[in-house]
Amino acid sequence: MLAEFGYDEARGFPARVDVAPRAVRTPVPAGDPCHDIEAGHLVLNLGEEVRGADSPYGRYMTTFRKSLRDPVVSDAGVALNMHEVEAARRRHEKAGR
Repeated sequence: MLAEFGYDEARGFPARVDVAPRAVRTPVPAGDPCHDIEAGHLVLNLGEEVRGADSPYGRYMTTFRKSLRDPVVSDAGVALNMHEVEAARRRHEKAGR
C-alpha cells in the first residue's frame, strides 16, 4: 500500500524518505499583506464560512446521505458508506416501509 503513495524500495524506502514537492510549502514572508498572521500563526479563516449558520443545504445533504439504502460505490468497486446504508436500511425496516 505504501508503494501506491510513492514509498517503496525502488525509491530507497525505508532508508530514505523524501517528501513530495507538493507537500512542502514555502513559508509566508514576514509583513506579507496578502496573509494575516497572529501570534506567529497563519490565520486561514477570518470568521467567514462556506455556508452561513442558517443555511439549510448542509443539513439537507446530511439527511439525504443518511437516507440512502444503496451504497455509493467507488471506481474500485468498494462500497464507501456501508455503515450509513445499513443504518438507513434498519430505520426503513423499523418504520415498516
